Amino acid sequence: MWLSNRNAQIAIGLMVYGLALITHTLPFPWNEGLETMRDLEFVATLSLLFGILKAHPKHRAKLMLGWLVITVFCFLSMLNTGVMIICPRVDRGPVSFIWILISWSLAGVVAHLWIIMYNEYVELTIGAEQPVEEVHPKAQEALRKPSLYPNTENLTISVHGKPVEEVDAKTQEDLKKPSPYPNTENLTILVHGKRMEI
Repeated sequence: MWLSNRNAQIAIGLMVYGLALITHTLPFPWNEGLETMRDLEFVATLSLLFGILKAHPKHRAKLMLGWLVITVFCFLSMLNTGVMIICPRVDRGPVSFIWILISWSLAGVVAHLWIIMYNEYVELTIGAEQPVEEVHPKAQEALRKPSLYPNTENLTISVHGKPVEEVDAKTQEDLKKPSPYPNTENLTILVHGKRMEI
């Protein structure tokens, strides 16, 4: 019950928003720049919760797609913050890597949760992935062997022991007459690439 798809999606949405809120711990100049990202993630999380809990199943995928797009922006903002902390301080001496580590580890967790939610989105829109059946080695070997049955390139049809081209006109007319046997009216025979209907 607790591990259903619905509960997992709600938990992932709330965890990503929680991770976005953790960016308040970053130094002030970068924290101010991430305010837009946190606001967008809040709106995306609310729309995701609405889509999971109340929306019509037809609209659930669209709301989930909106969450996925905004969460990519959140992920890229966290990566960019780590880079922006490094760049201005490189020529001024040692950098406190704790802020970079916080920013990039948050981005890594967000990316992992995004991938889980993306798989849920694909399952919702396209359907569950079919498991790939492995072919037994003996079956693979049998598939590689040439067929014992002739293919249409080697097929020769003879009427009364003669190839069809050599059959006289009366026999060919007899072949064109309706057959007394059922289901032979639509029978088509290919002879040396030429079509012959019976």
